[in-house]
Amino acid sequence: MAKIGYARVSTQNQSLDG
Repeated sequence: MAKIGYARVSTQNQSLDG
């Protein structure tokens, strides 16, 4: 799930943060 590399809030947000 953490394919981006942000990890700011949760895995759900990580996907959107892309």
